Amino acid sequence: MAKKSDDLPESIIINTKFFSKKWAEWNHNHPESKYNTSGWTIPDDWNEIHKRWRAFVLEITNNIIDFEDDEKNKPNQWMSKHPAFETDDLKFEQMSSRYFTKIRAIQKKLGEREGNDWKLVYKTLASGKKRIDWEQSQQFLPPVPYGMDCKNENPPKKKKSSSSTWGDIEKYFGFNPE
Repeated sequence: MAKKSDDLPESIIINTKFFSKKWAEWNHNHPESKYNTSGWTIPDDWNEIHKRWRAFVLEITNNIIDFEDDEKNKPNQWMSKHPAFETDDLKFEQMSSRYFTKIRAIQKKLGEREGNDWKLVYKTLASGKKRIDWEQSQQFLPPVPYGMDCKNENPPKKKKSSSSTWGDIEKYFGFNPE
C-alpha cells in the first residue's frame, strides 16, 4: 500500500510490475556502453553520470504519471497538475529517492526468492550483523539504471577519519604512540 507524503495531496502509486517493466526497457534502450563512450569514472565524471540517472528519473516519472491500472484508472494523473511536479528539477527532487529505494527493494526481493538465478551477497559487520553488499551483489542481480551510483547531484564529501580525529585528541593530552 502506498503511503501519502505530508506535502502531497494523494499517494503516488508506483506499481512494481509496471515499474520493473519500464526499468528493464530503459536498461535495454539506454545501456551504459551507449553513454559511457568516454570511460567516465566515479567521482571524476560525477556530473555526466548523474545526468543519466536524472534522465531515467524524469522518463519514469512521466510514465508513472500516465500509469493506467487494471480498471483503466490513472491514479497518478493528479501529479501532472500539482506544483511539486511543475519542473524537471521538482520532479527529480520528489522521485529520485523513491526510485532508488524501489530498485533496491525489487533487487532484494528477487535475490531472496527461491528457484531463480538472482542472489544477494552479504558482508558481516564488526557487530556481527549481516548486511547486503550491494556492490558485490550487482553481478548477481538485475542491473541498475546507469547513473544510479551518482543519484545525488554532487559526490559525497569525504569525511576525515575518526581514527585520525581521535589520534589528534590523544596528542592534545600528551599521548603519542609513535
